[in-house]
Amino acid sequence: MRVGASQADITPEPGIELAGFLARTQPSTSVLDRLFIKALYVEQRREKLLWLHADLLGFDRTFLLAAISKLNVPAENLILSATHTHSAPASMQLTECGKRDERYMQRVLERAKTIAGEAIRRAEDVEMVTAVTQLQLAVDRRKKPTAHTDPRVAAIGWKRRNGRFVAGLLNYAMHPVAFGSVNRAISADWCGYAADFASQQLPGNPVVLMTNGAAGNVNPPGENVSQAQVREWGHAVARAGLSALHAARAGEQILRVRKTETALAKEIWNEQEIDEIAEKHLRSTNLPAGWKDRYKTAIETWRTKRKLELSQMIQNAEPTDIVAIRLGNLIFVTAGGEFFSRYADFIRAESGIDVHIIGYANGNFGYVAPSAAYDEGGYEVDSAHFFYDTFRAKRGAFEQLARDAAQLVRQL
Repeated sequence: MRVGASQADITPEPGIELAGFLARTQPSTSVLDRLFIKALYVEQRREKLLWLHADLLGFDRTFLLAAISKLNVPAENLILSATHTHSAPASMQLTECGKRDERYMQRVLERAKTIAGEAIRRAEDVEMVTAVTQLQLAVDRRKKPTAHTDPRVAAIGWKRRNGRFVAGLLNYAMHPVAFGSVNRAISADWCGYAADFASQQLPGNPVVLMTNGAAGNVNPPGENVSQAQVREWGHAVARAGLSALHAARAGEQILRVRKTETALAKEIWNEQEIDEIAEKHLRSTNLPAGWKDRYKTAIETWRTKRKLELSQMIQNAEPTDIVAIRLGNLIFVTAGGEFFSRYADFIRAESGIDVHIIGYANGNFGYVAPSAAYDEGGYEVDSAHFFYDTFRAKRGAFEQLARDAAQLVRQL
């Protein structure tokens, strides 16, 4: 197996708006820690994988298609994912949750192209080591009867014969919202501290990708906490993965990548239903005056644009990709949105194969929840679509995508 890795700093100057929270005073005022975009290139015989991963909230399909064009790589060989930190510049068009700076995003794209080329050129013969362990850290933030977390930490290391690592990868499902909406400093949140700690601890100080899982309903144990606390949570994730990795032995050196194009069904309401939903939420909000104005703007924007969509004969499904990757004895599945943590369980039950989820990968539609969540209600199914500026995912879309993913996984 041949592997190469590279990374570039994408930290902007303070003054740029941050993404992820309606109730945040804009713009950013300082830099707490650096943001990076990282490239991992893996090659095994005829199989190739280029994985780009950034300390950002997420990427929409428009940016994904631009990256594919800019990098000049086959779409089936590319993963573009994000940590989903809520303390980084707006990388998607979320209504009233931070304005996207197009010049900044162009810089991100240019640096992605540079490090992709570097990773490919640096590819060298390595041995892959994989491991899985468990960490009880993330909590279900919804506190509903269907409460669920995914405690698994997956870890991969690629090392030379001398024991020095070329690259590493960690995967754990937990929303990077530890600094909370009060924070105005640029930060990669716990994911950045986990990646940095792992890089420092592994011989060779490799590039480490701290990837997120299906974290739509799971948060860290607290929000609006100190930097020391956020750092400790990041280190806890890294320590769990590294401990398992150090105890593991090299297994099969396998890379397999499969991709399918599918569709995420949307719930299309008529004009009367759109008005009823908008009015209901306009009446129910109890936000402070400043945030209430933003909330109203988001709802009215959503109302206007959804009606416009209806007049244009829109499609009732969103194009989306699912990529399945086998790395040794670990199997990963991409999720192009904020999928609830049960997603991995659904795929495992359907396929009979253990999988790990790469959240916020190859697009970010918004929240995708299991059918039970629609009965329980909550922000994720009742109002998040206002900010993502779309019709919400249709009840049953979560389960259908799990079935599509399971079918793809079986090909591995």
